[in-house]
Amino acid sequence: QRFSPDAVCFLKELLCRLVQARFLGREQSLLSRCSFSRIRVLDSTAFSLPMQFSEGYAGPVSSGVKVQWEYDLLSGDFLYGAVREGKENDASYAKETMGNILPNDLFIRDLGYFSTKFLKEADQCGAFYVTRFKSNMKIYRKENDVFHEIDPVQLGEKLLPGKSMEVLDIYLGV
Repeated sequence: QRFSPDAVCFLKELLCRLVQARFLGREQSLLSRCSFSRIRVLDSTAFSLPMQFSEGYAGPVSSGVKVQWEYDLLSGDFLYGAVREGKENDASYAKETMGNILPNDLFIRDLGYFSTKFLKEADQCGAFYVTRFKSNMKIYRKENDVFHEIDPVQLGEKLLPGKSMEVLDIYLGV
């Protein structure tokens, strides 16, 4: 009863303005030097609700809500915000964002959003991503039409502290 549609719009606008005010300071000047068109950060938070809301907001156990937010670090704009049932997983929302991928977008997402279908779509659109991948995934390189598995632990052991390595043209599979 307290969260009418007008109240929800008000709270969304308030949250957007607070986060924009926080990020549009000195951090913004550093980000403006990036070659990405957008730096898209997507995450969610979930919380339980009283049982009286279980009919409209089913959670993993009883009643719950999940709030999805996507934010562009470069412009300070919120790209999307949604309130969903708490039982919905993050990967199902990730599928909904596939229609608005632009060239040179950088996606930063955690493991809950991992989807090889999304990664393929982003790559085909000329976008980039930073993500963890599922532990059962394997990494391959293709040489002379033969796929060779790469052991990321073995690669990491060769690096000196503070150094990094770029491995181009990899394939993911199970």
